[in-house]
Amino acid sequence: MENPTIIIKRPKDCAKSELQKFEQLVVEGGQVKPDGLDEKVRGCMFLAFCFVGNELASVAALKNKAREYVESLYDKTGTSNKEDLPLIEIGYCFTNHHHRGKKYNSLLVDSLLQKAKGKLVFATTGNPIMKSFFEKRGFQKVGNPYDGVYNKDIILYIKNTKV
Repeated sequence: MENPTIIIKRPKDCAKSELQKFEQLVVEGGQVKPDGLDEKVRGCMFLAFCFVGNELASVAALKNKAREYVESLYDKTGTSNKEDLPLIEIGYCFTNHHHRGKKYNSLLVDSLLQKAKGKLVFATTGNPIMKSFFEKRGFQKVGNPYDGVYNKDIILYIKNTKV
């Protein structure tokens, strides 16, 4: 089996073809609307790519989010304390079906968390595997589960990478 190659880049440092491959894999995940995705990807803090040979096997990102967006998530979870809100999200996590179970996304997220060192980070997921994944990395649940566009029982997780 070939070893994976992990690449972390700012979107501005990516070639157009890299951005397109990233977006294609995110859309393949079926959890994101393709309309406007290119602009959202370009607004990310960092993009993470996992290649196996020449094939893009897995992606993830550190996304910059507006305070209003995070406040709306807190409202959905029934959480009223909005003092110290995280504005960085781990998202766009997806691995090609034939590469699943090889921990590629774990490598990407762990690398991205190093880039976010010293900051509050959040993630949302309705996927039971990802819920366990975030909990194992020290993310804490916030509020109550809520239903989203693509999933039910979505959990908001926060991690303080300051410690």
